[in-house]
Amino acid sequence: MIIDIRALARKLIIIALILTPLVSMGDVLALFGGSLHSQVIASTPVYLKLVKDVLVVALAALGVVRLARSGRTNSLAIPFLILLLYTVIAATLAADSPTLALAGLRWILPVFVAFLIYEFVDDLLMERIARVLAVLVCVQLGLQIVELFLMSHWYGTNAFGLAARVPGFFFIPSTAGFFSVAALYFVHFYDPSRARRFITYLVVPVSVFFTQSGTGLIATAVVATLILLGIRRVWLIIPLGGAAAGLVFPLLPVITGRQADYVAVSGGTRLQIFTEIFRHIELIPTAFGYVTNTAVSLIANGGAGLRTDAIPTIVDSTYASIIGNLGIGGVVFFAIFCVTWAVVVVCARRLDLYVATAIFSLYGFTAIIFEAYPMNVLLSVCAAYFLKQAYVPFWSGTQRALVSRPPSLALAYSSDESR
Repeated sequence: MIIDIRALARKLIIIALILTPLVSMGDVLALFGGSLHSQVIASTPVYLKLVKDVLVVALAALGVVRLARSGRTNSLAIPFLILLLYTVIAATLAADSPTLALAGLRWILPVFVAFLIYEFVDDLLMERIARVLAVLVCVQLGLQIVELFLMSHWYGTNAFGLAARVPGFFFIPSTAGFFSVAALYFVHFYDPSRARRFITYLVVPVSVFFTQSGTGLIATAVVATLILLGIRRVWLIIPLGGAAAGLVFPLLPVITGRQADYVAVSGGTRLQIFTEIFRHIELIPTAFGYVTNTAVSLIANGGAGLRTDAIPTIVDSTYASIIGNLGIGGVVFFAIFCVTWAVVVVCARRLDLYVATAIFSLYGFTAIIFEAYPMNVLLSVCAAYFLKQAYVPFWSGTQRALVSRPPSLALAYSSDESR
């Protein structure tokens, strides 16, 4: 019997999203019960946490089988193999701690998955993902409302004496905001149902507001602005964004209900960590895997063989994690890719590509996206989708990267023809 690898991979992606409420269930219950003692010590059973890793590894395995069976690849094969070889070398240098090496491999796996699921992602899968996310974000808002009244005050209280920063399915509120913004993106661009889009437009801002996440509020505003501007006026985001930043940043503590020095403390702490990591950057890293949330959790839980002085705190930045885990060689590789991606973004004139790039770029400053489930899966899917539809065609010259606009989704796009 020949297994349909494409269909199986798509089902795994959908299952990975549907299981989102389960993978942090223990942490959410602990928030209700008030039994938490530390943010880095998980309350969810390990076997539930492992589900997400098993699904991501299974996706990668299916991609490998697809490559072996078809023997076909694309122009990304060479950079993929270079990064793979570099990663193996970095992991080998960290082999004095196998646990550490595994943490690093777990961290970078979504990058490889994006290449490996290249042939599995198309408009139909994006639509299926959008439908699932539309339902999940509504369920999350319902849970947030319950948390508002019944959750312990681990994150403090709001002006009404209710629980502040309610995180929905997740332990960290900003992760819930990230999930809601990602849902808004997928539903707006890939869900043909007007009703689901309308409901999502109402639900997402409320869900993000309940998280009191500064990045979430900024990302929501950026997404809404880009959609309203459309493809012809998208360049206005630069002056509008600069003006809005000057007005909104001082008001973020008021909008989010957090301390008056919230922006200075949050931004200053991240900048300090980033500077410290950059100051100790190596040509080829010898501590691959240390700058990950997994390593922080292992150290907090007494992980054997790990240097307890390696990471002072959670890094919470994709960019800092790339510098710390991959060294100068890895930074150069990702810098080259980001520059070429920017060229494609500018030339492609695809609003969905602009918005996706904006979301993941913004959250790269305040989250390690590669470890933020299920957004790491969504990152792999989006990357594979645009690599297939815009990036590879652009550099190969086989076709012009035009707006992909199925008839059922025509209203969800802003193109020159529809204006």
